[in-house]
Amino acid sequence: MTIFRLAERKDVDALVALQVASHISNVDGDCQKQGFLNTVLPAECLEKAMDSEKAVYVAEQSGEVVAMAVCASWDFWAFSPSLSNVATELPKLTPEQSLNEHTSVFWGPVCVAQHCRGQGIFERLFAYVLREQINKKPFIFTYVHEDNEVSLTVHQKKCRMLSGTALNINGQAFRSLYIAI
Repeated sequence: MTIFRLAERKDVDALVALQVASHISNVDGDCQKQGFLNTVLPAECLEKAMDSEKAVYVAEQSGEVVAMAVCASWDFWAFSPSLSNVATELPKLTPEQSLNEHTSVFWGPVCVAQHCRGQGIFERLFAYVLREQINKKPFIFTYVHEDNEVSLTVHQKKCRMLSGTALNINGQAFRSLYIAI
């Protein structure tokens, strides 16, 4: 059975390890087709997201954290120059005129342990986060690397996120995605 819940401080080491295992630098070419992360949030950032916004969510099976997602305000992401730039560009990235840094939260990083992929955990974790976020902001926004076809497909088909415009971050091609809550 999979349990979905808010992350706790005791989960931090497992969350960092899960991200590292899913990072593009640690995933070989064949496994990259199953999805990858571009960023690993360090323990300090995860703890801040937990403490200040209760913005880290996990899926757990038999006491093991097998998936995680961060869904935090743009104020939280102000430490990231890339995300700060994206926040200021939000009105241009989707056809949704009211989507901006005051009306949305940023979804990511998100990852599922290799041995648990294909079990529907990603979309069930997303559904859990939607329920938790429903009264906070009207939109969730994210972006996914254009080479991460599985993630793009899951976000669009299973999570029903809509495609926004392409964006370039540090020379890398990404697709913006969003959903009204």
